[in-house]
Amino acid sequence: MIPQPQNRLLCRKCDNWNTVNARFCNVCGHRFEQDEYAGFWKRVLALCIDGIILGPVLAVIAAMIAGPPPPEVRDYVEHPEYAPLPEPAIRYWWLIVWGYTNIIGGGIYFALMECSRFQGTVGKRIVGIKVTDLDGHRISLGRAILRYLARLLSMGSFYVGFLIAAFTERKQALHDIITKCLVVNRG
Repeated sequence: MIPQPQNRLLCRKCDNWNTVNARFCNVCGHRFEQDEYAGFWKRVLALCIDGIILGPVLAVIAAMIAGPPPPEVRDYVEHPEYAPLPEPAIRYWWLIVWGYTNIIGGGIYFALMECSRFQGTVGKRIVGIKVTDLDGHRISLGRAILRYLARLLSMGSFYVGFLIAAFTERKQALHDIITKCLVVNRG
């Protein structure tokens, strides 16, 4: 992979480098969009759409894995005044299963969709954005998995990792910077 020159913008039409503030490609004349990199709110909308699609599916899968609640939980829910409070492991079993199902299921969904020929999830496709490497090419499965794992860091930082996309030059979130990816508008 060729490293990206500093302060340069890649023309998506002819693959030539231009100064970052160029309005037109100096080789093919392609007009650069003012907002070629996907904006923060567009990315938020895509994530919300993915959550609406993925949430119910993962909830059903988690319910199938977790199974029915154990008798201790059922007794407590039906008669909290008589039944003893179940042990924490029993109380939180469904929550633990749901959490792991979301992490693993989300990882599979995001990684496979972002390295596919679509270069993005259903939400990204609907809002018209895609994930690329710094050279504008489709990312590999390995990079897509790393990007998802780095996204967990963005979430673990109280979403500050996502918020920095609103302030970086290429509108990159922390996970994009770590994995050397861009989220761009579809051309």
